Amino acid sequence: MRGSLEVVAGLLVMGLIVADIFVTVLYARAGTSLFSRRLARGAWWSFRLLGRGGHRATVLSFCGPAIVIVLIAFWSLGLSVGAALAIHPALGTSVVATGGPTDRDFVTALYAGSNSLSIVGSGSYGPHTTRYRLLYILASLVGVSSLSLTLTYVMQVYSALQRRNALGLRLWLLSGETGRAAELLARMGAGGDLSGATSSFAQLLDEVAQTKESHHLYPVLYYFRFPQPYYSAGFVGRLLLDALTLLETSTDDRLAHLRRSAAVDGLWRAVILFLSTLEDAFLPRSAAEARPSSARAQQAWRDEYGRSLEALRRAGVPVRARPDEGAQAYVSLRQAWEPLVARLEQARAGATAGGAPSARARTRDALANRLAHGRA
Repeated sequence: MRGSLEVVAGLLVMGLIVADIFVTVLYARAGTSLFSRRLARGAWWSFRLLGRGGHRATVLSFCGPAIVIVLIAFWSLGLSVGAALAIHPALGTSVVATGGPTDRDFVTALYAGSNSLSIVGSGSYGPHTTRYRLLYILASLVGVSSLSLTLTYVMQVYSALQRRNALGLRLWLLSGETGRAAELLARMGAGGDLSGATSSFAQLLDEVAQTKESHHLYPVLYYFRFPQPYYSAGFVGRLLLDALTLLETSTDDRLAHLRRSAAVDGLWRAVILFLSTLEDAFLPRSAAEARPSSARAQQAWRDEYGRSLEALRRAGVPVRARPDEGAQAYVSLRQAWEPLVARLEQARAGATAGGAPSARARTRDALANRLAHGRA
């Protein structure tokens, strides 16, 4: 009876691990997994605790690679333990050593189970009944398939990471290594020529959409943190939303066709969807609601708007004749999207971040309403 329970438990453990690999690697959706999502969050919180001193940025930069290692180790160990539980009752009877006496302890079962996950007949313990021969065949198929899927998963994760980092670096360079939205727009329309801006926005839309889907398919990307701020999702989101907000609120009617183009409208929606997806999948759900922007923050945004307007004038970009109206519209739009970026940046720094789901929903609803009514 005990032996039968061990076999059932072993097959159940193997089934759960295979299911976790399936939803993580093949089903591939942010926020869906049996164990890997919890393991990733647990590792992130552990690294946050370890980095409480003055080296938090350095400590957190190791978290993403460590999570990949933890997942691989967990899947490998889980499959080995499951196979060991199924084989343990049969040691010395249905499963015997190829030479010498057969030990019957669990460590021996773990060794035999690990061997069974590779290629049938490669280990020093072999099955001697039809039932366990079939078990060994099943275990080897599971083991080889899991290994192939895991290796493919790791390669895809790092390929997606490279694309995400390339987007951040590209935006950093396009802004003249300043990270300022005004500089990004001014360089797009140097001399007042924005004839190629639509295609530039369309290309950015494509890259943001790919980055969003990469994080949706490979959620572990969220935990890869680099010392350079331009590699973060917050930087990408803030720079693009700020540039789009400036385009909407600072340029005159000669650029109305650009503001209403499908590329610009799509980029608005893609960036908001990207940031919202990250929030829903990764940020805490129990934190307090986001507070309204302070008067100091709003004044800082007004000052930045004034500096941005001057930079656009110098570049020859046609701007509004009445900057006060534009400043108010700029602050209003930025109040809507800034909480999305701020919460992600706080989480990236290892601080408690979030906002109740209702607060996040209100932020997205406000942005959606602005988009639906022309934004300005």
